[in-house]
Amino acid sequence: MTQRKFFLFQVPIRGSGHGLDVVNFRNLLRPGHLMIIGPDGRLPPFPETPILAPKKGSRFKPPKDLSMCMGVMFVSQKLKDVIETIDPEAAEFSPIEIHYPKGKAPSSPYYFFAVRRQIDALDLDRSRLRILDDKGNQIYDLLGKHNLHFDEQRAGSAHLFKQKHLPGLVADSVLKEACLAAGIKDYEMFGKLTNMRPGEPRTGITYQPYY
Repeated sequence: MTQRKFFLFQVPIRGSGHGLDVVNFRNLLRPGHLMIIGPDGRLPPFPETPILAPKKGSRFKPPKDLSMCMGVMFVSQKLKDVIETIDPEAAEFSPIEIHYPKGKAPSSPYYFFAVRRQIDALDLDRSRLRILDDKGNQIYDLLGKHNLHFDEQRAGSAHLFKQKHLPGLVADSVLKEACLAAGIKDYEMFGKLTNMRPGEPRTGITYQPYY
């Protein structure tokens, strides 16, 4: 049996400047909150459908299959279908409206998207990274040198999940292959788990206070 590989599931950087904004942002906020997404990263029930439209003076580009706007990821119908087929319990979706400039037609329905499953599958003994201590709360820092190894057994049947203490999402090769088969071929969506150069030490944990 082929061993699964794991990747950082992320919004592609190249060509991701769609120029959209959430025009009814204030209507979506819950009392006492500054973000439309919940503090746990989950999608709250919205009082109305989120509407995205080009910012005044911005250059509009059709959004990719995985994009972000005002701190919330959103996905195309095609990517939603893949995720729900491969891992039905992984994520939650909420429909949004995208108002395109005059003369341009939406290519697909889009949805706000959040992963609801959190797993601690990182093999620290085989990894190298810096762990920041924020008053007793750990944060795995990916800005510095890092080399991450995930334990396939601890990941279980999950193909898309949030790793405990890690900002960002993790996906496996099963989801990647399903995306490729569906015609979703943006290689930046599935990022490498290391930024190490050949010959650099691949293991070792550094603890540092978070300021």
